[in-house]
Amino acid sequence: MKDKYRDENNELIKSFMENTFFDNWKKAERVGEEIKFPLQNYSSVEMALGYACDLRCKYCYYNRFGKELYQDEKVHGPTVVKNVEKLMNFFYKNNMLCNIDIFSGEAFILPYIWDIFDVMIEYMSKMPMNKRVPGISIPSNLSFLKTGRDKILKKLREYQAKFEKIGTRMTISGSFDGPFMDNFNRPFVNKKLKYTEEFYTNFVSNMNEMRLGAHPMIYSNNIEYWIDNLIWFMGETRSVFYLLEVRNLEWTAEQCAQIFYMSRFAVNYVHKFYMTMQQDGKNFPDYVRKLNNGFNLLIHPFNIVGRGLGCSLQSTLNINMHNLSLIPCHRTSYSHLTTGRFDFDEEGGYEFRPDNVEMYLAEQVSDATEFAPCTGCPIKSLCGGTCLGSNYESTGDLYTVPPSFCRLSHAKDGGILKGWEDVGWLHYFYRNASESKRAGIDFLLNEFKDM
Repeated sequence: MKDKYRDENNELIKSFMENTFFDNWKKAERVGEEIKFPLQNYSSVEMALGYACDLRCKYCYYNRFGKELYQDEKVHGPTVVKNVEKLMNFFYKNNMLCNIDIFSGEAFILPYIWDIFDVMIEYMSKMPMNKRVPGISIPSNLSFLKTGRDKILKKLREYQAKFEKIGTRMTISGSFDGPFMDNFNRPFVNKKLKYTEEFYTNFVSNMNEMRLGAHPMIYSNNIEYWIDNLIWFMGETRSVFYLLEVRNLEWTAEQCAQIFYMSRFAVNYVHKFYMTMQQDGKNFPDYVRKLNNGFNLLIHPFNIVGRGLGCSLQSTLNINMHNLSLIPCHRTSYSHLTTGRFDFDEEGGYEFRPDNVEMYLAEQVSDATEFAPCTGCPIKSLCGGTCLGSNYESTGDLYTVPPSFCRLSHAKDGGILKGWEDVGWLHYFYRNASESKRAGIDFLLNEFKDM
């Protein structure tokens, strides 16, 4: 009976993948610098390479739970490279095209990262241009910009040029939080190393040539300095950053008050920034929407999410490359949550050994607005949603939201709405919002009317 159930689960998960990700990738075509998919979801693959990193960030789940997330298995470099080759061969033999993300603790301290790039270039070069990946995205802490890392920086430039030759751009999203945060929240493993002015100068000077961006994390620790940090990002990098908040358990009421003031200030400051460049303010909301990067936080309460979760879990096939295990996402790769393992053959076929199919399919159809205590929440139509990994780390359950996240969401979104009210543009969003979003806006404005 168990064998029959396992076989049925194997067919079920293969059917799901064939009819979503794989069929979508077979029908996808490159048009210029974009990929056109029949289905907008199911558009990406993320290759998780390992959790090794040269930082010990206070909020990082890899720093806290790296060994558990990698199922206590040793990450062996040559095996990772071989598995990347198997996956790229699978794409090549099946004429598949998708967005590719590379994820790790810090990719550019891995000695085998260059071998991985060689494999990718080899297979992508054989693909016709309409099936060739236009871009590869890699998050990095950018430690290669520090003194003494010149060899890594030189090699990275060389590989970016190699990818450019085959029509693929390599973009690097800098995981750093700015000069007012990094030494506090993102210290190096080597305690002698510190962030200096040189690091930030190197980032700014290399932004355009190396396609560098940044995704600073708004964390509870030292949140009172984030306004100064935002001013630095706006002044030095303009719109080449993407603001994210750390959805960990430890947000206190006082820290949530600080993110209220920070997000309210952000709208006012960006408006002032815009007005210095324009003759009038008629198109300010369109300007914010168009740029998005750097201003994403300011408009997310008004966005419509086209899936049940606000993150990429329901649009990305996440694979741990050290053992080809299918995982919900890199923050939920604990052994009892792993879906199973791929076994790719040279001809482009594959077998799948299922472990936890029910959990994976449940996550693929989850709707964050229906989690406890979200069902009856008055602002659930505005909220970007919680993180399943953070839920699990905080409460022991993927679908149980810690109260601290709700407090954070109320404060952040309340500050954003008050900011838009300050600059006289809240009516623009209110007028175009759904009834449920309007109700959420009214609730938060009333909640924070005296702030």
